[in-house]
Parts: sequence; C-alpha cells; structure tokens
Amino acid sequence: MKQFSVLLLIILFSISFSSAQEEQVDDGKKEIVVNPASKARIKFLEDYFDFGSIPLNSVVVHDFPIKNEGTDTLVITAVKPTCGCTTAPLESDKIAPGEVTNLHVQLNTKKLHGLVRKFINIECSDPISPYLRISFKAVINDPKQVMIPVPNIADFGNVLKGEGKTVAVELQNGASDDLSLTMLSLPDENVVTVKPGKTALKAGEATEIMFDLSDKVGAGPIISSVSIEAEGKPGTRISIPISGTVVE
Repeated sequence: MKQFSVLLLIILFSISFSSAQEEQVDDGKKEIVVNPASKARIKFLEDYFDFGSIPLNSVVVHDFPIKNEGTDTLVITAVKPTCGCTTAPLESDKIAPGEVTNLHVQLNTKKLHGLVRKFINIECSDPISPYLRISFKAVINDPKQVMIPVPNIADFGNVLKGEGKTVAVELQNGASDDLSLTMLSLPDENVVTVKPGKTALKAGEATEIMFDLSDKVGAGPIISSVSIEAEGKPGTRISIPISGTVVE
C-alpha cells in the first residue's frame, strides 16, 4: 500500500511538472538573448512624430531612421506595434556600424476616431538599450484644422506601368491670418514628387499641390503621404494620404 502511494505521488508530480512546462511554453513571453560584450549601439534619429489631422479611411506613412552608432552589427530582433491599425516593416533588420535603416510606419485610420496615440516596441541586440519604444499621434478629421485639402486624398487610381500620372489637390487657408507652408515627411521622390503652387497663402487663399507619380514605379499599390504645416504654427499640421495602384 505504501509503495502504491509513493507511485501515485510520483505520477501526480510528473503531471504537475509537465503542465507547468506547457504553461511556460504557451505564455508567449520570450526574453532577448543579448551578448553583453556586443558594441552595437542603437539610436533613433527620431522617436516621435505628429501626423496632425488626417482623413478617415486612409493610410498615412512616416519613416523613423534607426542608426547603429556602435562598432558591431546591430540586429533588430522584434518590431511590435501595439495596435492592429499599424504596420512597421524594416528596410533591414541588420545594421552595420555607422549605417542607417528606416522603420516604415503605416497608420490605417479605418477604425479610428478623434485623437489617437500609438506606440511601437522595438527589441534589439544593443546590450545597453535592448528595449525601446517610438510613438506617434494623429487626429482623425480634426474639426479645428485650418488648412483644408480638396480632395483630402491624392488618389492616382489605377495607373498603367510605365505611364506615370499627375493629380492635383487644392489646399485652402481657412485661417484668419496668412500662412507660410512647410512640407514635412515627404514621400520617396523616386515614387512621387510633391510640388506646391506656392507656399505663402493669405487668409482665405488657396493653392494647388501637384502630385507626380514617376513612370518608373513598378506594379503594385501606392501607399504614402505628405505632412504639411504652417511655419511657426504646430497646431496647423495635416497629412495628405497618397494612394493608387500601378498595374501591368
């Protein structure tokens, strides 16, 4: 009887130990394995961005440059947006000493309303700063915006590969005073160039912003944006999404 009790205890202990192991595996938590002797050193050249006012049902884009200021190769081991509305592909997850890569952040406003603040957690092989966070914010259809784009999206629609295309967006100064426009966070000029008709707008005045799609862009979706602000007036910032599809 005593032997049976001992055997039963061993079986119960084994089941309990096995369950604990399964729970440990299934919790999804993984620590970064970092070489403490590594001389990779991460630096975000920018860790925060304000998109300003952006329209509903659109996608806006901003690149966050990441530099390796160390003497060993820097490895980005994980990029984790805290919201399903955000994607953040890397140009490269391995950064040589002195080199820079971009974190290409895209915010989809389909299910968002009002003021939003979003975060992206980054894990890397820098033993001093293995965990970092960047952030950005936007206001969806800000009722207080004073620069009014019409239409509010630069949409190329479907464009045949090799043809290129130009679309215009009228930007009106709805403020009671004059504004001097500053272009921020421009798209890749090899894809789309942005040319404002003029950058100084009197109260109530408008200008056309021309969006030129390069004829060298390959087939696929066009996802980009441009952010614009009145010089010296941060609360005026807006972002105009750029969309379309290049087809064969």
